Amino acid sequence: MERVIQRCMEKDPNARPASVAQLAQALPGGDPLAAAIAAGETPSPEMVAASGSKKGLRPVIAWSLLAVIVVAWLASIAINDRFDLHRRISFGIKPEFLAERSRQFLSKIGYSDNYQDSAYGFRKNDELLRYIESQDNTSERWNNLDPKTILFWYRQSPSRLGEAVGYDNPPLHSPGEALVVMDSEGHLLEFRRVPAQSKPSSETVQSSDIWKPFFVESGIDDLDWEEVEPELNPPFYADFRIAWEPRISQTGKTYHVEAATLYGKPVSFEIIDPRMPEVGVESSQRMWDLIRDIAAGALFIIAIVGGLFFAHRNLRLGRGDRRNATRLAVFVFALVLLVWILGPHASFTVFLGSLWMACLVWILYIAIEPFVRRRWPWILVSWTRLLSGEWRDPLVARDVLVGAAIGALIQFLVRFLRAQLQSWLGYPVAPTGNYTFYNIIGIRHFAASLLSIFVEVLFLTLVGISLFLILRVLLRNQKAAMVAWIMLAAAIPGYGNNVWTVAGSLSGGIICLWVLMRFGLVALAFVYLTGLLFNSPITLDVSAWYSDYGFAVLAIFGAIVLYAFRTSLGGRPIFGTPRLDD
Repeated sequence: MERVIQRCMEKDPNARPASVAQLAQALPGGDPLAAAIAAGETPSPEMVAASGSKKGLRPVIAWSLLAVIVVAWLASIAINDRFDLHRRISFGIKPEFLAERSRQFLSKIGYSDNYQDSAYGFRKNDELLRYIESQDNTSERWNNLDPKTILFWYRQSPSRLGEAVGYDNPPLHSPGEALVVMDSEGHLLEFRRVPAQSKPSSETVQSSDIWKPFFVESGIDDLDWEEVEPELNPPFYADFRIAWEPRISQTGKTYHVEAATLYGKPVSFEIIDPRMPEVGVESSQRMWDLIRDIAAGALFIIAIVGGLFFAHRNLRLGRGDRRNATRLAVFVFALVLLVWILGPHASFTVFLGSLWMACLVWILYIAIEPFVRRRWPWILVSWTRLLSGEWRDPLVARDVLVGAAIGALIQFLVRFLRAQLQSWLGYPVAPTGNYTFYNIIGIRHFAASLLSIFVEVLFLTLVGISLFLILRVLLRNQKAAMVAWIMLAAAIPGYGNNVWTVAGSLSGGIICLWVLMRFGLVALAFVYLTGLLFNSPITLDVSAWYSDYGFAVLAIFGAIVLYAFRTSLGGRPIFGTPRLDD
């Protein structure tokens, strides 16, 4: 009371309460967070955690949120089943079968020597998709997609491949290392093998028969081929090049095949679509993708550098919730370490990588938490409770439920505008989905991918708020910072470049900012989590070989949602049945 009276008697009018409502909030019995802000003080983390409602949701609200989650998920999955890339082509062979077929092919062509390490996976054929988009203007261009739009790759090496292995990461370099690329139906498209560094004691005699297994594996051995002049340089040193084209195209498709040998042993074989070079780097979509990726990287670096600056300043001034920052860093350290251990190529360096990620999370949290706690402390109420171990807190559960519901609505909105609405209006709908297919090539990959999603959610949340803090400082206006943040949030994901997808992206950015300011950090984190979980190839088709992985994602997310639903009621009856003493 004495502090309130002293503020009312300040000589500077700007230091006095600005309104009767602000004065009332500062009086005992008012909102403690509002009182602290009105007094010009920064509430402590304990005060933040103690404020806010302790009551549960009314059953009708909890049931409504649960219904929104279920309906939005089912509607989004139904749209995905119509327009996703892997649902438009033949995608019925399991990756382990394709990997075994690749090993048998290598053995058939004489490369049956023992290997120490191997890896395999799927990837989108972005070059082919860009070609279709830029060169084919017909309304039916997306209706009959080639199985080559999703590629399977297999690599084997006489030495260890490394931690993060991909189609071209790291590049083939060890003598004896081989790459096999097939389409989704198991037809060979590309073969590469790093030749030995020394000349063999007995050179293999050059023969056309060595290429017969390649044509058989490619499924094009029934065509009438003629030799033509090679046009491309092989990927490795070779002393003999050869190329073929069919005399008469019996399938209506154009083929051009390039191959090379060294000392009579194949080092490369590739089926090339002669039309593909027409696309080039002039494609506007490709240029837009490059600009977007560079902008996203630059914004991430700016957020990290800004976080380091603010973290150093807060530590120097003795600010920051170090206890909860340490808890969060330890949690991230454990998650990242477990992700790398579950990965197929873990090594000792994963410990240092996990430690670096944990330190980065600690720095970002120290950088943004004092600022948020001073200006928008209500954002951190359920977040602080969650970090303090209050898992059964109704407010935490409410924010989880709200975030999951709004996240599901955003995903449905994006898919509806990108695909379903355009289809109804008669526009050709490009394949949807931004999948890496990493989480459907094995149980270990699935578990590692799922855990990495939680790490990514934490980084997205912290980096997003750090970027908002930097915009607030640079623009010196909260509304201008909000507008800039929404524009960036809409542009970076790159959902498309037409009016429908831009509208969906902007709507998503506005909703995310509203969720942050209205419900807080926990709700925003679950909005992000819902979006990232949709990057799994989830389908309602139980006959698909990858459906088990999608159902596992649904089961895990459903368990979290059901727990939050029950806890958010705060002990109230699930169906809202009144008690006898009410």
